[in-house]
Amino acid sequence: MHAYLLSGGDRVKRQDYIEGKLKVWGISSFDTVILSGEENSITIAAVRDFQKRLLLLPFTSPYTAGIISQAHKLTVEAQNALLKTLEEPPPHARILLETDNASVLLPTIISRCQPVDLGPPDAGDETRMKNIDTLLQQVLSADTGNRLRILEQALHTREDTQHFVDDAIGFLRSCITEQAKPVSKDNKDRITVSASDAATLLRRFLTAKKQLTANVNYRLVGDHIFLSVTPGQASNDIVE
Repeated sequence: MHAYLLSGGDRVKRQDYIEGKLKVWGISSFDTVILSGEENSITIAAVRDFQKRLLLLPFTSPYTAGIISQAHKLTVEAQNALLKTLEEPPPHARILLETDNASVLLPTIISRCQPVDLGPPDAGDETRMKNIDTLLQQVLSADTGNRLRILEQALHTREDTQHFVDDAIGFLRSCITEQAKPVSKDNKDRITVSASDAATLLRRFLTAKKQLTANVNYRLVGDHIFLSVTPGQASNDIVE
């Protein structure tokens, strides 16, 4: 397999792994193509450019390396566009995706990569997931007026909303995954959102991610996620 998905640990640890891998493969910086998630999202246009550059033969190395940093910022459209390259990468290419939230990625992306788990997430990641859980519980249990108040207090900026949406997608997918397993002492405390609520909310958060990429007002995006959802509401949507 020519594609690798790095998760776990922290970003520094993942970057160190990538640098070590490039040394083992003998790939120089001249033959390294980087797609960075430093912006709010990684768009389909950025992926198209990445794919074109990856087709070029290496100058001084045996391979061309394609690195996608903060892959959780790939939009759904960008992930779908990337699938073809992951399925049939150029023979001279090695692709590495790194992320602190692999559960945001489409299952089809994950299945086409060799997973590299660099250990448990740092304390900051665990705290963030707990904060997401708390905020979701507060909003779902509040009436309409209080929902708006909670969202205004929690989501001050567009960037806040984007981080919240990405983290919530990962959290809700983990809730669904945990409930598909037999209940045990290890996972019963982590099942905090019912399967129907998680499915409903996940669908809405995936839509919200698309809306934010399209520059829809972040406050309208937050309002749309929650205002018509009630605890116990079943979802007939197919979760991506």
